[in-house]
Amino acid sequence: MDWTDLVEKLGDRSRAVPASEFSADDPGASDCGVYTWWADETAQRVIERALGADASSVICVGKAGGGTSSQTLATRIVGKHLKSRANIGSSTLRKSLTAILMKDKAFAAEHTSSDAVARSPILSDWMREHLKVAIAPVDRPEQVKHAEEAALKYCDPPLNLLGVTRTPARAQLRTLRKALLADGVRDREEELAAGHRVDGDHRRGRSGCGCVGHGSSVPQAAAAAQSRFHVERGA
Repeated sequence: MDWTDLVEKLGDRSRAVPASEFSADDPGASDCGVYTWWADETAQRVIERALGADASSVICVGKAGGGTSSQTLATRIVGKHLKSRANIGSSTLRKSLTAILMKDKAFAAEHTSSDAVARSPILSDWMREHLKVAIAPVDRPEQVKHAEEAALKYCDPPLNLLGVTRTPARAQLRTLRKALLADGVRDREEELAAGHRVDGDHRRGRSGCGCVGHGSSVPQAAAAAQSRFHVERGA
């Protein structure tokens, strides 16, 4: 099947909407499909500094649904990625961003427990401020995996670790993610790469990179922490 139209849509920044504005009511959001995450200049510089290499503004590709999964683009993106206390164990994007942002002293100071690392409302706020998302529905669930593979090849996003070529930047990302294991955070991509059986979405054929509706409001303590956390802008 020709995925040219789909990957070109996913690679068009003008089609991406701010993460803070993405809604389950958006056209196509109730379907299965593929999505891309886009970073603004601030987030892009943060990623480049952490990985020691240039990074494209398309930072991650993910899929929703496919196989026996009933996930939709909305349930994946909102529930697994953007919800206030979404678990990084179900989101490649959140885990990679957490590993990268832990290099920032202010962020690390607010994430000294395993629960804070695994379920960070501060990270959710940061994502809503600095990221955009573009979606591309896929008509047939059995084609979602193939569509994702085409998008990965087309975009070559730096924060994906499966289905892409190994690079020094991705090796650095793996190293940063492994540091989170000290806090008891599982790394599904490493387990899959090692051929291990894992529970949750992957075992049912779902993506490791996104429940309808936005999460609960950020607790006052987290909001105070957010005000103290400012990722350095610039070089």
